[in-house]
Parts: sequence; structure tokens; C-alpha cells
Amino acid sequence: MINELERHILKQRNELAEILNKVVSSYLRNEKNIDPVILSKASEIIKKYPHVNSK
Repeated sequence: MINELERHILKQRNELAEILNKVVSSYLRNEKNIDPVILSKASEIIKKYPHVNSK
């Protein structure tokens, strides 16, 4: 059974993966301007979950 902390971590991971997928997809399509809303959301996630960006 998944406890509350594990559920929270999985939610964070899924949210980050979804946003990063959008950024990478835009990059691979060679879009000159990646949607600033997507980039802003990715930045918010990294600030909100600093451990995601830690080594």
C-alpha cells in the first residue's frame, strides 16, 4: 500500500514529467518559441520541488 508521502512524490514526478515532455516535444519540433506558459510552469515546479533539481 502506498503511503501519503509516496503518493505525493509520485504526483510530483508525474507533474514534472508531463511538463518536461511538453518542453522537449516543442524543442524537437524545432519551435523557435516554446510556449512561455509551459516554461513558466516548469520553472515553478523546479522551485516548488527543489529536490527534483538536486544531484
